[in-house]
Amino acid sequence: MHILALDMSERTAVHMGVVSSDRRHFASFAASIEFSERLMRVVEDELAKTGIRTSELGAVIVNQGPGAITPVRISVSVANTIAWVHGIQAIGVSATEWVADPDVDGIQWVIVPGRPGEWINQLFSVGDQKIQPVTNLFILKASEIIDRLSLFEVPIDV
Repeated sequence: MHILALDMSERTAVHMGVVSSDRRHFASFAASIEFSERLMRVVEDELAKTGIRTSELGAVIVNQGPGAITPVRISVSVANTIAWVHGIQAIGVSATEWVADPDVDGIQWVIVPGRPGEWINQLFSVGDQKIQPVTNLFILKASEIIDRLSLFEVPIDV
């Protein structure tokens, strides 16, 4: 099965990927709000580089936020449209869950950019390729993150 992943949670960038058992293709683009007019064409062009058509997709995964509201709405709309047209599933994933690594067991502290000066945080428990949230989202300033990291007595992988 071929899976398309879309992420427009940042105001200035679009990230996408296509993953299947035999192919992996990832691309990022600088973007502005006008990029939404070209997004579907860009998706088709990137899929073409892998030899996959939208009609061959088995699912679409989309970052549903948190993030910049207008780009997130655009990417969710595109994902839902592709899914509806081709009769496949659209799966929404939070930005923090998107970043958590299913291959690293233990507690993961995921930090993604929020509003200027703020960082969105969430803790996850990861084991056996399963990601489970331990906390709700919480917002910290950089200085607060540094203060909390200084409480750890062991080295932290970043």
